[in-house]
Amino acid sequence: MSAAIVLVISLRRSRALPPLGLAFMGCAGAALAATALFLASAQRPLPQGVVLQSLDGGTSSLDDRMGKPFVINLWATWCPPCQREMPMMVTEAARSPVPILLVNQGEDAAKVRAWLDGKHLGSTDVHLDPNQNAAAAIGSAGLPATLFVDSKGVIRVLHVGEISRAALLAGLRGLE
Repeated sequence: MSAAIVLVISLRRSRALPPLGLAFMGCAGAALAATALFLASAQRPLPQGVVLQSLDGGTSSLDDRMGKPFVINLWATWCPPCQREMPMMVTEAARSPVPILLVNQGEDAAKVRAWLDGKHLGSTDVHLDPNQNAAAAIGSAGLPATLFVDSKGVIRVLHVGEISRAALLAGLRGLE
C-alpha cells in the first residue's frame, strides 16, 4: 500500500499516471467481475450420485440427504489449512443441528482414523471419498472446501480455503 502511495506521489505530474490509473481500474474491475461470477456460480445444484464411505466401510449417498440442509467439508490429512480447521469442524459438527459432513479426499480409512486418533478428534461425522469424486463433481480445485447446501440440494455458498468458526456459523444460520 505504501509503495502505491509513493508511486502516485512521484508520478502525479507525469504523463504515465492516467494510463496507470486506467490499468489499475481495469484490473480492479476484472477482479470484481471474476469474484461476482465465482459467487454466482456457487449457487448451483449439488451434483447427484456422489457416494461416500464411512470409516467402518459402509456407504451413503449425498442424494439421501436431500430435503434438509447440510454442510460438506472436503479435507485431507496432508493439507495444513485442513489440519488447522479440523478441531473446530469436529466440535461444531458434534453440536450443530444442521449435519456437517467431514469428507476426506483421497485417503484410506486406516490413514484417516490414525490421523484423527493422533489429534484426539472424534470421527462420528467423518466420511471418505477415496477417489475424490465429490471434489471432481463439485469442481473444487483446492482444499479445504466447505459447501453449504440448502434443503432443495442447491449449493448456496462454496468457501474454498480455511474457514473460521464465525464464517461457518454464519453459513449454518443462512441454511436454517
